Amino acid sequence: MLKMSKDIIEIKEHIKALLYNRGQDITNLECLVRSSNGSQYINFIQERAAKKSKRKFDVVSVEKLSDKFIPNYYESIYSSKHKDVDKIRRSSEVQGAYLATFTDGSRMVVYAFYAITGNDYPQNMFIAAADESTLLKFYDLIRKNDIKSHRIKPGIYRVYPVGNDVHYADYKIKPNDIVPTVHPTLSDLRNDISFFYSNLDKFTRYGGAGTRMIALIGPPGTGKSSMLITLASEYMTKMSVIIATDLQILAAHMAKCAIQKKPTLILMEDVDSIFGKVDANILNFLDGVDQPVNPAGTYVIMTTNFPERIEPRILRRPGRIDRVYNVGELEGEYALECARLYFPEEIFREEHRDDMFELLDKMTGAQIKELAQSSISMAINEMSDLTPQIVKTTKERMSHELQEMYKYAEENSSLNSTGANKILGFAL
Repeated sequence: MLKMSKDIIEIKEHIKALLYNRGQDITNLECLVRSSNGSQYINFIQERAAKKSKRKFDVVSVEKLSDKFIPNYYESIYSSKHKDVDKIRRSSEVQGAYLATFTDGSRMVVYAFYAITGNDYPQNMFIAAADESTLLKFYDLIRKNDIKSHRIKPGIYRVYPVGNDVHYADYKIKPNDIVPTVHPTLSDLRNDISFFYSNLDKFTRYGGAGTRMIALIGPPGTGKSSMLITLASEYMTKMSVIIATDLQILAAHMAKCAIQKKPTLILMEDVDSIFGKVDANILNFLDGVDQPVNPAGTYVIMTTNFPERIEPRILRRPGRIDRVYNVGELEGEYALECARLYFPEEIFREEHRDDMFELLDKMTGAQIKELAQSSISMAINEMSDLTPQIVKTTKERMSHELQEMYKYAEENSSLNSTGANKILGFAL
């Protein structure tokens, strides 16, 4: 509440004069409050009035009392000689005095105006005058609206820190982003997520946080990212799917979901950059010590191409990561099923099946895709039908080129210590 200083007395007199000129009166005008973001409050009042709510307490009408952008006293003291006064007067933000009427018959006069703050910068301010009960109910209405507007909704979002809060930016999945994924791990993940959300009581009893953390490890091209996009598209209508890159913002989102009792699926790629060096805070968080209890469930999927870079105390300690999936090359029928996405169907005729089975076994999805494209290109160049022999020749050539490229990189790179003995290319 503002003290009864000279400026407040003049504001009261200004309000009384406005109401008197319109044949209106507010007898209980002893309580005033002041804050920033004046235009936002006025917009909120106008929006509530437009909804014509039948709540016990809500805004039913709002009337503009004055076009003057601030009370006379504030204008003369704070901004009449300021260098930005013309800019302020032309501002498109809401300014002036308004009379709001509520469903219970109470009324409140509000002002939106510019004042010069301590750093000599014009700030949009807000003053409300009414009886104390009306003001308290009005601010409670704002609080409930803020809670509703910050409710976490189903969808896919990237999350960023904004001050001490979380900013949710919509993430649109394009049709080309959803790549058909053929890997037994995807089916295992679907089953695990379904079991988790169907049996949350088992994950929250004995003080459990209702959180399950999964890690997908394996070389590049095995389909980890494609699995995440597939799962995101499947769950985006049921819960919030979050793409996070920072552990603190992840924890903040988990806390919001816990408070609102909302289920969430969190996706984090390349976590070796986060968990390469950890401290006690990170370990406590993974242990569940600092995790908020979410009765609706929080499911976290992490991926890495380089599990060896992750602090051993994370992957090797039971309970910090609930389950680790080794997403490796495709074997047997899974490799053939993946190949059917990229090769023409005639290459899988019965007489070719055993040859293709042997050629494709233990290849990643990315390798199979590249092999198909290169094999088709070779067949076209040679004006030949696509046969297993062309596929075999293409595979040998690509493997040789990759090994030569790796050898060149190893000989010319000063950063060749990590993975120096790792074989690249296709298994032959």
